[in-house]
Amino acid sequence: ELSKSTLLRAAITKTFGRPAYLDMVPASNFDSYGGNLTTGNPDLKPYESLNYDISIEHYFKSGAFVSLAAFYKDIDNPIYTQSITTYNVTYDNLFFPVFNVSTEGNGEAAHLEGMELSTKIPFSAFIKGFADGFGVDANASFMSSAVRVFSRPDILPLFQSPKRIYNAGLYYEKYGFSARVAYNYKSDSLDTIGSNSYSDIYMSSRFFWDAQVSYDINNNYSIFVNWQNITSEPTNYWTA
Repeated sequence: ELSKSTLLRAAITKTFGRPAYLDMVPASNFDSYGGNLTTGNPDLKPYESLNYDISIEHYFKSGAFVSLAAFYKDIDNPIYTQSITTYNVTYDNLFFPVFNVSTEGNGEAAHLEGMELSTKIPFSAFIKGFADGFGVDANASFMSSAVRVFSRPDILPLFQSPKRIYNAGLYYEKYGFSARVAYNYKSDSLDTIGSNSYSDIYMSSRFFWDAQVSYDINNNYSIFVNWQNITSEPTNYWTA
């Protein structure tokens, strides 16, 4: 406690992440229509991450708070998806002008670092009466990363790690009733590694709206409804 309303937190943790079971099964899934072969990797190792986190939080008498956090993750055996495209291939007695083989693998090493800013502001701090129970919350994350894989000489961004993530929501909380509508955004991120940078697959930047409503019936029971991606925003991918 730096003061009665300001907290400083720090942590060093060790994390282990097991591969998905289907990614380790020594079996293949063949799509004869599209010429896509997905194979499991029984040699896949769990990833290990040494994590350093520090944050400072300040709480206002009005109920609002603001926090700033920084983190660094040192990762061994990061798991990634690799897809290799070949041409004019005969497989299972079928000819394919384009043939794709995808499998999961372990990278050599990776690191991820960044900062996150969060805040929550109840409207009652500024407006009395009808605004009681309403408020906004928001957070923004800014990250950078790097990973080495054995099959590539270049340094890549960590898989599925966008550089920017934004979330902002309008909420109502009172009388056991809670409702929230939120805007979410994340920037481009590397999804699948190819044999070279021209065949890497990236997930495009994306925004979407979510909503949630819940009600506490009593101390033991509550009901809730979630509606994700209200406007049905698509997920798009691109290559260089």
